[in-house]
Amino acid sequence: PDWPRLGIVALYCADVALVREATGGTKSGYSIMLLLVIMWQAAYGSRVQTAATVAMTFVATALPVLLEGGDRYPQTEWRRIALFTVVASVIGSVVHELVRRTTQERWVVDQVAAFGRRAGRSATGRDLCAVALELTGAHAAIVFEPMGDAVRVTGSAGVDLPEATLPRELVPDVVRQAIATGEQLFIPDVEALTDDNTAVSATMRVRSWLHQPASVAGGSTSVVLSVAW
Repeated sequence: PDWPRLGIVALYCADVALVREATGGTKSGYSIMLLLVIMWQAAYGSRVQTAATVAMTFVATALPVLLEGGDRYPQTEWRRIALFTVVASVIGSVVHELVRRTTQERWVVDQVAAFGRRAGRSATGRDLCAVALELTGAHAAIVFEPMGDAVRVTGSAGVDLPEATLPRELVPDVVRQAIATGEQLFIPDVEALTDDNTAVSATMRVRSWLHQPASVAGGSTSVVLSVAW
């Protein structure tokens, strides 16, 4: 929880401030230990918690200068405090972003691996769509399989579609294009399309589509995964 973590940080900063006081003030080398709590918070806490920790380390170093001053905490210390705060902020931000990306990548790998295990048994098009929603945060996903000029819907998630075969005239132009080219097709704004089948997107209240075709080795497109936002 946020408050216990910040309480630990406050106690740690107070301890470092007391150790500095007992070992010569600004002449003490213990200020560097404040970086430890920033790295800890950046690695395991949120961005807000990390910012709050940086603020606490600033208070721990600046308060003695304000309250005591003198030779132990001279006014020239402000430049060092400012530099320390900037460096601490950069370190906290970099560590937090690095941990966040690593965690996200590990989560993606775990999700794909789990689907791979299911695919080895009895994964369906619906399973593929469910994984796509988990990985992308999309609102709907549909699996299309070309069957000559027609296309068959073999799975969906986020939208309840029956498994059915669509004749050529009902297949959206963008899906036919993805099948024909075998290349990923991203539509950021369906309202800009001239496709006659954009009514389907309007009915689903979809703004953007990503059509990802896949094919067997050396063959033609065997499936298209369409993801909608």
